Amino acid sequence: MPDSLTRRHFIFRGGIVLAGAALSGCITRPEQTMAGRAVAGVATDEPALRFGLVTDIHYADKNVAGTRVYRDSLAKMQTAVSTLNAAARKDAAGLSFAVTLGDMIDTPDTPEMSPENIAVEIGYLKTIEAAWAKIAAPRHYVLGNHCVYTLTKPEFFANTGARPAPYSFDATYPHGDGAVHFVLLDACFKADGTPYGRRNADWRDTHIPAAQVDWLADDLAKTK
Repeated sequence: MPDSLTRRHFIFRGGIVLAGAALSGCITRPEQTMAGRAVAGVATDEPALRFGLVTDIHYADKNVAGTRVYRDSLAKMQTAVSTLNAAARKDAAGLSFAVTLGDMIDTPDTPEMSPENIAVEIGYLKTIEAAWAKIAAPRHYVLGNHCVYTLTKPEFFANTGARPAPYSFDATYPHGDGAVHFVLLDACFKADGTPYGRRNADWRDTHIPAAQVDWLADDLAKTK
């Protein structure tokens, strides 16, 4: 395994590994039959596991830029949370967890780096986090480059329910035995190991550091 992986490479390789694990599991473990059928695209009466995803909210109190309508993002997050909460009440499967895949906020209109702009972005983050926190399920956060473009990672963690990656957790099947193992990594690092923050980020320079790759290998070795 290389010392570091780019996010693109990790998703490509990891996707193959995870798909293979799911398919082999449905053959060897009867309790995973429902999950195996879902992977194969066969309709089932009840979900094997249900979780919620949102991504690229880009909330900011600023004018429209291209296809990004920043001020509408709060209402869209509120709608997403309401929809996911309704899904959680739909049946016994509930909602095992919910995750935002990054870029919860965007930068203010004023481009300069200043204490005032840091405070403004923390305000954006608190606003969108208040909406996200109303979801009726455990929350997880994957950092995006805009999450820590101006802010530091400690500032992001201090103003959300997020915790530093890497970490993992198991989501048990609501029907029968078995679980799915989920892993969260942090790719908001430059190739030289510098963490994103204070406007140093470049989305084309994003890497998973060697320490996380080593942690991942150890974590996967400990779970079946």
